[in-house]
Amino acid sequence: MFVTRSHYDKMSEDIAKIQARLEAIQPEKADAYENCGDAWHDNPYYSHLLGEERGLFAQLQELTAQIQCATIVDAGAEPCDCGCVKLCTRVLVRETNISKGTERAREICIVPIGAEDIAADCLPYVAPYAAALMGKEIGDVVEMKLPVGELEITIVEIKKL
Repeated sequence: MFVTRSHYDKMSEDIAKIQARLEAIQPEKADAYENCGDAWHDNPYYSHLLGEERGLFAQLQELTAQIQCATIVDAGAEPCDCGCVKLCTRVLVRETNISKGTERAREICIVPIGAEDIAADCLPYVAPYAAALMGKEIGDVVEMKLPVGELEITIVEIKKL
């Protein structure tokens, strides 16, 4: 997974926050167990804490897996021979909406996670539209079905960001 430094740092901060909350839950669980009835019956607060703990463990596991396979990328530093669409490329496409019979030119930037700016058409490489373009070359045509209709996307130009 390719991410920006700021996104990597945010994931690290989120892990620290989750770990801190997990540590804080332990004494709360002990208190709820001792003062509010048995642990599994008639103790909604204890049950709530168990549910929260399970959710936090799942989040921690997912974030830990993501951070372990993350590669930090500077969007402007990736070398590009521009032979095909890949991370850190700017792609000019001709987008034909087959359903509506319309056509437009669109420039898409393929960026790492954390550098996306949807309003500026800078899409993370894992977004469906960007992922469909990855590995394609000039002249290649990609067909996609989206809520706006069926699109035919032709790669017109590829250049480095």
